[in-house]
Amino acid sequence: MQPASRAGLVLYAPIRPGPFHGTIAATALRRHLSHVLFLHTLRLVHSTDDRGWLAALSDPLLRNVLGEIHRDPGRKWTVADLAHEARMSRSLFAERFHRAVGVPPAEYAARWRIHVVAHRLRTTDRRIAEIADDLGFASPSALSAAFARRAGCSPAQYRSAHL
Repeated sequence: MQPASRAGLVLYAPIRPGPFHGTIAATALRRHLSHVLFLHTLRLVHSTDDRGWLAALSDPLLRNVLGEIHRDPGRKWTVADLAHEARMSRSLFAERFHRAVGVPPAEYAARWRIHVVAHRLRTTDRRIAEIADDLGFASPSALSAAFARRAGCSPAQYRSAHL
């Protein structure tokens, strides 16, 4: 067994079903360990790239902003809103975010929003109109246009290809 596989089993032991399973502590531990494992996996995959949202997680102020964007992808985020969340001036925030993540804040928020659309298309049977409404698009056609620009296909084509 590979060392990484052994480490994974050791980390999984406290969260698999057993007497500890179902407790508040087990739930918190499971949530925390899943984040740690996910981040470690991403670090291994992207170890040559020091920019991106993963790199921004090392900055506590940017980490909070990323959390807000991820929690509310349908919000019409402005640089002013995000700078306020980070407790920085707009110009300092925009520069720091761009340097850490590699794209401007508005671009990141737009990409994340489309990522969420793609996830919902793959994992739910919700209509495109419902997804558009959930994520703050002006209309289903606005969602379709934004999705096609970024994904290179319509939401319906994407869903069909990922069933």
